[in-house]
Amino acid sequence: MLNGVPDKAIAARLQVSERTVQRHVRVLLAKVGARNRMQLGQILACRARKDGDHDVSPPTQDQVQSQPQSQPQRLNEFDSQILKMLLQGQAESAIAETLSVSRRTVQRCVKGMMSRAGAANRVQLGWYAQRSGWI
Repeated sequence: MLNGVPDKAIAARLQVSERTVQRHVRVLLAKVGARNRMQLGQILACRARKDGDHDVSPPTQDQVQSQPQSQPQRLNEFDSQILKMLLQGQAESAIAETLSVSRRTVQRCVKGMMSRAGAANRVQLGWYAQRSGWI
């Protein structure tokens, strides 16, 4: 899940139903106290840092084309607001309504942050955001 593999592919690999994978993901989210997969990435990054494992990074698709830059790009205020709201578990539509923008604008912003972080999914974005000091 952390490396960007979809639930369907995990289910096929483990020879279980996609619903079983989703159920286990929900259990994992509950155990670590995460509201969504993105927040799970943030929590895992915090725990790795707390355990003194500073070199841990989530596995990515082909190491996400390249390693993150040594100096992480800073987020503008708008991106930062969206990231914080996502980590709080808010839906894109609720974020859009709060910030008086379209849902598509929120989606483009998230996609842009994922691109800057080299993240294949929101879990990796949460991980990167925590590790790089974006939040």
